[in-house]
Amino acid sequence: MKFVLLNGKTIEISDAKVREIVTTALTSNPFWMYSGILTKDDVFDFFRGEANEQLLEKISYYILFYVENLVLTGYLIKLIEDPTEAEDYLNYNKPLLEELRKLNKSKKNYETVNKMVRLCLKYGFDPF
Repeated sequence: MKFVLLNGKTIEISDAKVREIVTTALTSNPFWMYSGILTKDDVFDFFRGEANEQLLEKISYYILFYVENLVLTGYLIKLIEDPTEAEDYLNYNKPLLEELRKLNKSKKNYETVNKMVRLCLKYGFDPF
């Protein structure tokens, strides 16, 4: 798969590598305001404690989608600069991706989704 970065550089990596990092969907901008996965009302309902199970499911998916796409972007940028550093970056983030995938498959409640948010913040990703 070929990617063109914002600096104009092109990088190609295998489809298998992309699928290893992104199990949800590829996007150039995963932030909730642009991805279309969540609305402003969804986010406000979540933070007001008014999200139902269906909305918690959407938010859980969004968090995984967001982090996977940012990890891929970081990986691609580092791959151009230093392939060893890119693999180190990916290995550093793999436990986060694995835990988010596990939580995304579990029953959705505020405890689960808040755990996902805390994990993201621990690794330096702020999905909201």
